[in-house]
Amino acid sequence: TRDLPLVQDILSGLGRDPLNTRVSCPWGGGYGGAVGPSQFIPSTWVLYIPRLQEIFRTYPDPWNPQHAVMATALLMRDNGAAAGGFTAERNAACKYYSGASCQPGRRPANVFYGDSVMVHAEDMQRQIDFLEDVAND
Repeated sequence: TRDLPLVQDILSGLGRDPLNTRVSCPWGGGYGGAVGPSQFIPSTWVLYIPRLQEIFRTYPDPWNPQHAVMATALLMRDNGAAAGGFTAERNAACKYYSGASCQPGRRPANVFYGDSVMVHAEDMQRQIDFLEDVAND
């Protein structure tokens, strides 16, 4: 009930038909209705509209990958990832997923998400390091 009017406002601002625009659907107790490639819930997306409008000089579109990735970067920074290090970045990922820091035993149990993000981040860093080594040889 909180997000349906907001997604309708977002779609109206974009001139999109709400009956023909895809949003996520519920799975295993998860939230249905997240939008775009970064899967923002509408109530979070609307918080970033003013900042994104300032950056892009247009009404931000959560289905536009450039807008979605920028919003994700802003949200992760706001969630504390800019402090750097494993714990700050993992907690930012958990907050992105559920709004709460990574805390075992918490509901929702979001630690798995932060851990999986960090595995991907570590793999990407290894690949970057490898490419830097190859370029410097």
